Amino acid sequence: MLISAGAVQVTSPRCGRCRVGLLDELGVADIIDEVTGARRSDAAASMGAYLVLAALNRVVAPCSKLALADWWARTAAPRFTRIPASALDHRRFWDAMHAVTLAQLEEISRRVALRAVEAFGLDCSSVALDMTNFATFIGTGNEKAPIAQRGKAKQKRSDLRLVGLGLVVTGDGGIR
Repeated sequence: MLISAGAVQVTSPRCGRCRVGLLDELGVADIIDEVTGARRSDAAASMGAYLVLAALNRVVAPCSKLALADWWARTAAPRFTRIPASALDHRRFWDAMHAVTLAQLEEISRRVALRAVEAFGLDCSSVALDMTNFATFIGTGNEKAPIAQRGKAKQKRSDLRLVGLGLVVTGDGGIR
């Protein structure tokens, strides 16, 4: 696999000093690649690599997909992953995200959850679900974001589209 954070320590204003090897430990990029299939011949990285890099960026230094290549170039990561910043064109991320079907996303989620249960010994005999929603400023006519829809907003903003978010917690405190 091209992305292996291992025990790399990252310092950022947002998350302080944190271990970013969790994605690698759970094999998230490998799972995504297993489910979505082989890398396209014209792609600089696998689907799993692109999506794990996007997730890593959200944890460490959130920025737009357009600014992601610049962020990557300012880190030491290209030396360790052998993925040059030039390969992280924002259009490749959109291509990767649009190529994952809902069925594949469900299978990826299932496999990552099972891997986490196995890796961390989570007891799933009792779980609690907490659902919420939040308003977005995604335009009504924007058909590229079908997950954002009209509904009953907790923020009482009927003029904005909503996105739902759920958190499952095991009885022993493990979060899924």
